Amino acid sequence: MRTAAEEPVRPDEARNSALLTIDGVCWWVGTAFTDTATVVPAFVSLLGGSPAMIGFLTGFRAGGYFLPQLVVAHYVERWKRKKPIVVISSLLQRLALLAAAWLAYRYAASSPSLALSGFVFLYILACLSEGVTAVPWTDVLARSVHPLRRGSLYGRMQFWGGLLAFGAGFVVHRILGSPRFPYPSNFALLLALTAAAYFASFFAFLLVREPPGPVGGGRRSLGAFFGSLPELWQASPHFARLARCRVLAGLNFLALPFYVLYARDVLGAGTAAVGAYLACQMAGSVGGGLLWGRLGDRLGHRQVVRLAVLCALASPCVALATDLAHRIFPSLPAAVALGPAFFFLGLTSSGTWIGFTNYLLDTVPVARRPSYLGFMNTLVAPTTLSSVAGGLVVDRLGYPALFALCAGILALAVRLSLGLREPREMCAAEGPLPGGSEQAASSEGSDRHVLATRSVNLPRVPRTRPRQLAGKPRTPGRGAQTLR
Repeated sequence: MRTAAEEPVRPDEARNSALLTIDGVCWWVGTAFTDTATVVPAFVSLLGGSPAMIGFLTGFRAGGYFLPQLVVAHYVERWKRKKPIVVISSLLQRLALLAAAWLAYRYAASSPSLALSGFVFLYILACLSEGVTAVPWTDVLARSVHPLRRGSLYGRMQFWGGLLAFGAGFVVHRILGSPRFPYPSNFALLLALTAAAYFASFFAFLLVREPPGPVGGGRRSLGAFFGSLPELWQASPHFARLARCRVLAGLNFLALPFYVLYARDVLGAGTAAVGAYLACQMAGSVGGGLLWGRLGDRLGHRQVVRLAVLCALASPCVALATDLAHRIFPSLPAAVALGPAFFFLGLTSSGTWIGFTNYLLDTVPVARRPSYLGFMNTLVAPTTLSSVAGGLVVDRLGYPALFALCAGILALAVRLSLGLREPREMCAAEGPLPGGSEQAASSEGSDRHVLATRSVNLPRVPRTRPRQLAGKPRTPGRGAQTLR
C-alpha cells in the first residue's frame, strides 16, 4: 500500500486548491460588509422596517441558505458537472446585491418604502441563490482536492477569511461613522463592497477546472426522491449517527445569543467587555481554522468532530462555573471569567464546519454525496431557530437553567461523537470494493477507500507525481483510487 505522500496528485489540484481558497476568503470578507447582526438590521430599521421584519431577514440569512438544498441535491446528483449551476446561481446573487446597492443609493432617502420593498426582495433572492450553490459547490470542492488535503483547504479559507473579515469590520465602522459617507451613501457603499468581494469570489471559482463526477440517483420525481430519504438514512448507519450528533451540536444555538445578555444583565459587563468577548470569539474562529484543518488531515476528521463538540459543551459549562463563582464571590470580576466561553464558541464554529463536512464527504458514497449533504443540512436547519426556545427558558427559569439545559444536550452530542468510526479504519475493516477497480471506487465507493491505511504525516501538496520505487512497479488498485 502506498502512503498518502505517494498518492498521485489530482489533475489541476494545486491550481484548484489556490482558486478555491481565494473563493472562500473573498466570500468571508464580502459577508462581513453586510453583517446580519449589525449592518442589515440598522439599514432596514432606517428604511422603516418593523422589528418583525428585521427578525425575519436576520433569520432568513441562514434559512435561505438551508431551504433549497435538498431540492437542489435531487437534480444535481444526476449531472456529471455541477459547476454550471454554481456559476449561474452565484452570478444571480451578485447581481441582486449590486441592484440592492443601486436601489439604496437612489431611493433610500427619497422613497424609503420603495427602497425597503426592493431591498427585502433582493435580499431574499440573494440568500436563496446562495443556498442553491451550497451543495454543488461542496461537491466540486470534494472532487477537486484529495481527501487528505481537504481539511487544510477548509482551514486556510477559515483562517484568512476570518482574519480579513475582522479587518473588514473596522472598515464598516469607519464608513458608517464618517461624514464623507452620509446616509444612504454609507449603506449603498457597504452593499457595493459586498458585491465586489463576492464577484472576486465568483471569478476565482469560474477558473476552477472541475473534474467529472459519477452520476447517482437516476431519473425520478421529486416526490419519489423525498420518499427515498428514510431508505437513505437506513442505508448508512455512519451518516445516521453523524446527523444525530450534528443536530444535537446545532442546539448550541439555544444559548448562543444569551451569553452577552447574561454578562450584561447579571455580571454587569459594560460595552468594553462586550468588545473583548467579540475579540475572544474571533480569535477562536480564526485560530481554529488552522488548528482543525491540520488536525483533520493528520489524525482524521472524526477527531475534529469530537473536539468541536467538546468545545461546544465547554461554553455553557464555563458560563455555569462563572455564575457559581459570582454567587459565592460577588466581588470578583466574573465578567472576565466568561471570556473563555466566547473563545470556545469561536472554536466550535470553525470546527463544526470543517469537521462535520469533511467527515461526511469521507464516508458517504460519492455518487450520492449531494443527497447526503442536502439531507443533513436540512435536518440541521431548524436548530438555527432554537434560540427562540432559549429565550422562553430565560424568561421562565433564568440564565443558569438555560446554560444547564444546553450543557445537557451537548453532553449527549459528545457521547454520540465517541461512537463515530474513523473513515481511515472503516475501509480496512470492510475489505476491498466490489470489483477492486478504481472505477468502482469513484462511482460507488466513498473517500474512505482513498484514506484507508494512509500515512497521517502528510507533507505539502507535491507538484509532480512521486518517482516510482525501484523494484516495485505500480499497478492500478485500491491504493491508486481517486474520485475521478
